[in-house]
Amino acid sequence: MSPPAPATARLAIVVVTHDSSQILARWADALDSLGLAGAIESCAVDSGSSPAELARTEALCAARGIRLVSRPNVGFGRACNAGAEATSAPVLLFTNPDSLFESLPQRALSADGLGGAILGGFGLCDGDRRPLGFAESPDFAQQARDLAFGRRSHPFARTVADPAWVSGSALVVERADFERVGGFADDFFLYFEDADLCARHRRAGGRVELDPELLVRHLGGQSSDAADPSALARALDGVNRLSGRIYVQRHGRRWQRAVLYALLVTVYAPRRAAVSLLRRRARPAEVLDHVACVLATRRALARLGAARAPRTDH
Repeated sequence: MSPPAPATARLAIVVVTHDSSQILARWADALDSLGLAGAIESCAVDSGSSPAELARTEALCAARGIRLVSRPNVGFGRACNAGAEATSAPVLLFTNPDSLFESLPQRALSADGLGGAILGGFGLCDGDRRPLGFAESPDFAQQARDLAFGRRSHPFARTVADPAWVSGSALVVERADFERVGGFADDFFLYFEDADLCARHRRAGGRVELDPELLVRHLGGQSSDAADPSALARALDGVNRLSGRIYVQRHGRRWQRAVLYALLVTVYAPRRAAVSLLRRRARPAEVLDHVACVLATRRALARLGAARAPRTDH
């Protein structure tokens, strides 16, 4: 049986896990150290872990008073929606198990609420404090530059003032605002679901802000254990590019999605393959696999164990 939510809980923290019981224990330790047990309810949504990992997660959640929701591997956004449905506090905080909380914003715990804002925070990594907010929406122009020019395009420039969107690794929203826009969109498996939520919230008259009191120590690359990290990275790149095209179709023009795919085929994939081979970053078979993952995203989604796939047409 799931533990009941504290009667005074103002904030529901939803963490999405996938084969990550070990790091989830550290996440729970960091949360406990804040001493806010009476003010928060916590919910872990397991998204398609192996049976052994799920059993370990179940034992951990039972011991730490964390509500557990189990789903097939439905992706981050849909798992967050399941966690929101399983909780009742008026404010929601969505996160990953490798984002360890250093502090939480008082606004999220106050009866006054957030005043119509989605809040992002700041991340600590190797002593560096970085805003988890981004200056531009990942629209057609931004993604086209990224595909054409790679890292030189600076596609995800961070900002403190007036971010277009904030990272889902630490995102706070009032439940009423979240439900008004329909939660996270089902179209996305991974990536860009946070940018999409912020865009729809802005269109509904809301704001997007950073709060310096929302501070996480980001461990990076430890959300789940991967048997083959390089194969996982290739699959994730394919899903990332697919989600970018879905975002553009939702917030731009349908033809823009087709143009992005054309750039992927004619510029991005050949350049990545050539650089990897010339610099001997990967074996030829791995390079071919990377090309297959970015061009045929069903392959990437299958490798990630996706329980359902968003539309993968161009």
